[in-house]
Amino acid sequence: MSYRIAGIDIHKRMLAVVVSDVEVDSEFHFERRKFSSSPEQLRSLAAWLLEQEAEEVVMAIFIRIGILDNRFSYTVFAIF
Repeated sequence: MSYRIAGIDIHKRMLAVVVSDVEVDSEFHFERRKFSSSPEQLRSLAAWLLEQEAEEVVMAIFIRIGILDNRFSYTVFAIF
């Protein structure tokens, strides 16, 4: 039985996406694609995830925010 999961690493202008079947007994095989953040590319991403039959999607984003001299900076990392 197949169980496919997608992971999306969100960048400012690009999304790096990987899909893998996690129910295999042998080595994992990864399908990798990159998409821009334009509306057209996001629709392409949605269509590709449907084509790949991904049952779950995990997204990660890393944000660093700082003031000019970087004295009041902080970092946010989130997984959805």
